[in-house]
Amino acid sequence: MSRYQKILVFADPAMTRGPAFERGVALAQSSGGKLHIVLIDHSRLIEVANRLGRHEASQAQQAWIQQRRQWLEAEAEVLRGKGLDVTVDAVWSHSPRAEMVTYANELGADLIVKEVRHEPLAKRIWLTPLDWHLVRECKAPVMLVGIPTHKLPRRIVVAINVYSISGSDDDQFNQQVVKEALDLAIQCNAELHLASSVDFPMIQGDGLAMVGSWAPELYDDLHRNHAEALRAYADAHRIPPDRVHSLAGWTPLALSTFAEGLGADVIVVGTHARHGLDRLLMGSVAEAVIDAGPCDVLVVKQHA
Repeated sequence: MSRYQKILVFADPAMTRGPAFERGVALAQSSGGKLHIVLIDHSRLIEVANRLGRHEASQAQQAWIQQRRQWLEAEAEVLRGKGLDVTVDAVWSHSPRAEMVTYANELGADLIVKEVRHEPLAKRIWLTPLDWHLVRECKAPVMLVGIPTHKLPRRIVVAINVYSISGSDDDQFNQQVVKEALDLAIQCNAELHLASSVDFPMIQGDGLAMVGSWAPELYDDLHRNHAEALRAYADAHRIPPDRVHSLAGWTPLALSTFAEGLGADVIVVGTHARHGLDRLLMGSVAEAVIDAGPCDVLVVKQHA
């Protein structure tokens, strides 16, 4: 059975079929699972009219919702004619950010697909506060789609942190992230590339004087151990050697540069969902990868 049996797509409030809509449809077709499309938003003009006590505002709000439901139903009918199991919904909400998280978690989707703005000149995805809120708070993996390329990914890069300082929990999370990427690659019949970066700062100044002549040997050892650990992950998941990539440098930049050169469609990256003060530090590497990514990103979370 395919990993994604229930896919949730957040529709564009402008009522257009963008890249995320098409990606969600293609994934549902390939998995044979259920597709649920919802549009969550509101009209500020109608909202103001409501506050001013305009009698017509309530009718205008209902008409607003009805218009979007009709559009969604028309799109759904076309997809049902192609054999897809599709349901739709339109929700009026003064706080779309909170409503989308609540809606997604209550639905219990296996995958959430959301469109994000992409700036081709800067080759990066621009995330709104709403996008960040979904990434941080939704229980299911979130696929952020911003580039209108292939409907189904053809090349996928999964990034893991080989050098873990937190013990077995991080190792298990690496396994979770790789499995999620493998499931996506199998479903899409895509190439899967495993990548990780040696992200240790160079020893300089007084530190270099302290370690002396063996500093180059230290870095050689780090790179060699990193490559060996990465190959072990690859062997465990039967990823071919030519699709295993030991990178060097600051992880977000190294990963983004590699993915762009490869022509990747999706980067799969893991992040921790934390609460309170820890949230300010949550998944800094993952967030930087998303921010700098040259392609779509699938975010897999480990909840504390």
